Parts: sequence; C-alpha cells; structure tokens
Amino acid sequence: MIRCILTTVLLTAPVSVYAHQFAAYGGNQIPFWAHTDAAVDEIDLSTYDFSGTGTYAHVPYENCFVDDGSSKPFDIAILGAPFDTAVTARPGARFGPNAIRKASQRKAYGYSIYTGRDPVHDWARVVDCFDAPLTWLDNRAALKTLDQAHRLISGRSTAHPDESTIPRIITLGGDHTTTLSALRSTHKRWGPVSVIHFDSHIDTWDPAVLGGGISDYA
Repeated sequence: MIRCILTTVLLTAPVSVYAHQFAAYGGNQIPFWAHTDAAVDEIDLSTYDFSGTGTYAHVPYENCFVDDGSSKPFDIAILGAPFDTAVTARPGARFGPNAIRKASQRKAYGYSIYTGRDPVHDWARVVDCFDAPLTWLDNRAALKTLDQAHRLISGRSTAHPDESTIPRIITLGGDHTTTLSALRSTHKRWGPVSVIHFDSHIDTWDPAVLGGGISDYA
C-alpha cells in the first residue's frame, strides 16, 4: 500500500512541475485544490468541453463547399469522409469522423507542455468543414464526390497567404479508399509528393500484383 502511494506521488510530481511552468492557453488552468468554492456567476460556460456545435476540437465551422464570398479564408480544413462500403466483411469505419470529433471535444486549450503552444490556436486559422456527402449506394459516385470536395476546399483562399496560398486538408476517414481522393488533390495542388504509408494489409498494391480486381479502389 505504501509503495503504491509513493509511486503515485513520484509520477505526479513531474506533471505538477510542467503544469506550473506552462500556463494553460488563455490562463484557464484550474488550481489542483481551491481554498474557496467558485461562485456560479463566475463560471464561463462558453468554453466548456463536450459543448458547442461538435466540431473537431471546438474549431469554427465553415461551409467549405460553397464559394459565394460569405465564408472566411482558412489555412487548415478538417474534412470528414464517412465511407466504408469499399471494405469487405468489416463495415463501421463510416462512423470514424464523428467518433474522432467526439473524442476531440476534450482538446479545448490543448497546449503542449513541451512547447507552451496550442496548435489549434496558433498562426493558422483551422476550421471544420464537416463531412462530404458520400453515398453508400455507388462507390464510384462516392469517390467522385470526395474528389470534388477536395478540389473545392483546396481551391479556397488562405487566411495567411504569406505562409501558404493553398489550404491544408486533414481528412477523417473512413476506410483507406478515401486516401485516394486526398492524394489526387495533393498532387494537383502541390505536384509530385512522397507518401509514407502505414497499413497492416497489402491490398493497396498494384492490382496486377495480386491478380487484379479486389484492390482497384485502393
């Protein structure tokens, strides 16, 4: 019992040091213990976790699929690709974008204790475009829709053109088929690129290597 208590104290000490050294973004760090109870009228409900519109990490929502001049420029866009009908036997990846967003609701003021910076509230304007409307009835139609979504978003103007004139897109999948649209958009806007691919399967090889057919979409 004593050993467990000592281990807990030793593990907690470095965390306390980092928390003291790097104040939370906007000064929203709450002391470990309070000498007085906080008054109800002093609580700011506008920045609490698990609230708001449900965007990734509470970033602003932007309708990225229209360009009528009503939306603001952005530098980084979050795009959901709820698609999994190209897989065999194991559907469910279509729930990925919303699950990732739900988990990210705890990332408010997600500053790094090592850099003292919050990447979501740094130089770039980060927005959530929500999901591309992908049909589950036709894989080819769904991929064409996702291609179009990438083209529209990557063709928008940026908030900081001195850093980059092309918005960066972070895609939330979805099965690995959705990577193809991201690669097409990247190649069109940035030119030839190198890809580091981590996958536990080999079904993204050239179809000719595996006998053709099953990996045409991969």
